[in-house]
Amino acid sequence: MGTTASTEHGPASHGLVVEPEDSIRFDLTPGAAPQVSVTLKNTCNNHNIAYKLKTSFADRYLIRPNHGVLVPRARTRVVIVLQPSHCEDLLSWTDADLKEVADKLCIRWVRTKMTAPETLVEEEFRSMWKLVEKEHIHTIKLRCAFTHDENMASNRIVNFVLQPETPAEATLVISNPNPTQYMAFKVKTTQPMRYRVRPNQGIIRPGHTTSVLLVVEDKDHEDLVYMEESSRLMINDKFMIQSTPVNDTVYVQVTSKGPLDGNDVLDTFWLTVEKRAIRNQKVTGRFLQDKDVETTTFVQLPSTAP
Repeated sequence: MGTTASTEHGPASHGLVVEPEDSIRFDLTPGAAPQVSVTLKNTCNNHNIAYKLKTSFADRYLIRPNHGVLVPRARTRVVIVLQPSHCEDLLSWTDADLKEVADKLCIRWVRTKMTAPETLVEEEFRSMWKLVEKEHIHTIKLRCAFTHDENMASNRIVNFVLQPETPAEATLVISNPNPTQYMAFKVKTTQPMRYRVRPNQGIIRPGHTTSVLLVVEDKDHEDLVYMEESSRLMINDKFMIQSTPVNDTVYVQVTSKGPLDGNDVLDTFWLTVEKRAIRNQKVTGRFLQDKDVETTTFVQLPSTAP
């Protein structure tokens, strides 16, 4: 077991358990809104627990959910987002300066008879905290830590511009740097119902590039356009570009057939590839309303040279 987080009024044998225990770490990447998650678990057998979270630097972070009630033995996941503007600011700080940042995530909790969480009445929740005696309130503090991401090149961002009545599209330009090796690629997403990916797979000749169009589906587009910015920052959609070397025979089989039959050949090919031979690169989706933002992201496939 690691050391416990900073607490007030002592630890509770049965109460709220927080993971991680000591600190949360944000990996600073240009253009990103870094996220971390914290798990809250009610270890009581017979008591509900009311909780609320805040940080010592409120403008720097978004927290969802920032309060609620947990029934006995239940758990929930809380997401903390570092605002993009503050991420950009912290990127200019030295490692020594980042270690001096004193930001903390504060979690307060109390046993309660309040019902949870679908019947939670916000006004009653606020009133409960005003009336509860201080000696019954437990506090857990986690330190906020920051590091310069050593893998910045692999943590790319793809931007989608959100405007009413205008499709939200972005492009991945995927290049094959290998001078003699054909490369097969496949593009997956953590939200396949939200995006159209065209093409979602193919083969790139040595030294060439291909473009993949990412389009937000109409229903999701409308929801995203009118969503609050703070809620959009909580979205953490990812695109994964998988790639592996392919021989000339497979290339000829794919390109000599029509698009549908060519895709069938590729589908069969991927089933034969060993997992260790597949390289994965991730790209994070970001939604903005700035019309001038760049919506093309360049991805270079790994070199197969030793």
